[in-house]
Amino acid sequence: MKTIYLDSEFVCHVTDDGTMRSVETDFFDGQPDEFIKGYRYVPQGETWVRSDGVEFHGVMVAPAIDYMQIMTNVATSYLTDDQAESVTILFEEWKVGVDYAVGDRRQYDGVLYKCLQAHKSQADWTPDVAVSLWVRTSAEEWIPWYQPTGAHDAWMEGMKMAYTDGHHYICLVDGTVYPPDVVPTSWEFVE
Repeated sequence: MKTIYLDSEFVCHVTDDGTMRSVETDFFDGQPDEFIKGYRYVPQGETWVRSDGVEFHGVMVAPAIDYMQIMTNVATSYLTDDQAESVTILFEEWKVGVDYAVGDRRQYDGVLYKCLQAHKSQADWTPDVAVSLWVRTSAEEWIPWYQPTGAHDAWMEGMKMAYTDGHHYICLVDGTVYPPDVVPTSWEFVE
């Protein structure tokens, strides 16, 4: 059995924003979160009334979004960050007022980001500034230097960095937050 969360329109979610109710069902067993979020589920004994007045009586499971979008969401959920970076256009745009789960990927200003903490998006929490909520994915071999703001976006062992001095370095220590001119023992000079 899988726990899903239903909003007032019977649209499925994988996290609760505090206004939803939980439902246990085996219909979604083994399905990725992106698949679940694309459906509407009316439990047995309940009724959902569509905007045109048509009534649906449970149990009913139907796409709440376009089928092609569901399939795109499912397909992209299996991509590595490097693979996803090469097809950024397949990912939905980041939006305000959306419940995001850890691992969700969205594009913002043409750049792909991955969600670090489950949250409901707000206008002032855009992925480019809410570094505790989002991290930029990158397919670049040599990532331009950025100053980490915490453990969530620190440099990890093996990451390749292009520093502001024009040289390239490889990170030697997980959790590195300082550049090579501050803590040279954390970096291997390449060229």
